[in-house]
Amino acid sequence: MQEKSIKPKQPRPEGLFVNIPKKGVVIFVPSQRDLSIKMKLDLRTSPVEMLSSFGGFTFLREVINFKIVDQDYNEIPSFNPPIELTVLFKNEEYELALSKGKEITLAYRVKEGEDWFPFGLDHDLRVELINDPIWAGLFKVNISKWGDPSVSIGH
Repeated sequence: MQEKSIKPKQPRPEGLFVNIPKKGVVIFVPSQRDLSIKMKLDLRTSPVEMLSSFGGFTFLREVINFKIVDQDYNEIPSFNPPIELTVLFKNEEYELALSKGKEITLAYRVKEGEDWFPFGLDHDLRVELINDPIWAGLFKVNISKWGDPSVSIGH
């Protein structure tokens, strides 16, 4: 299986940059005031039965669970400038959503067992299609408030 890495098009500004090619995820946390920032990642995936759907959202794949902490490992809940999250979605995920007459969706939930909430205009959501043998496209969102939510793809 071919892995694709997302490469920045311009010189990278100061901050914390994490690229996880196998997950199709890039997280950039710009420098925040006078804080030394760190990221805690949980790359394990939850059992499918823990990943409930809501309303019209159907879960397809858990992408990542991360939180941003300071040098003392205290959670940082808000960001100015915002976190930039990029998530690739696979061709088969995109085709499945289309076959059901749905749109591919990037969503988050705050706690296990709670509802998923789609990222939207309040997160400056952008969706781009790309031409790649594995990846159909990508989501880009800006996040100004964050706790420790899981991020998933669905339709």
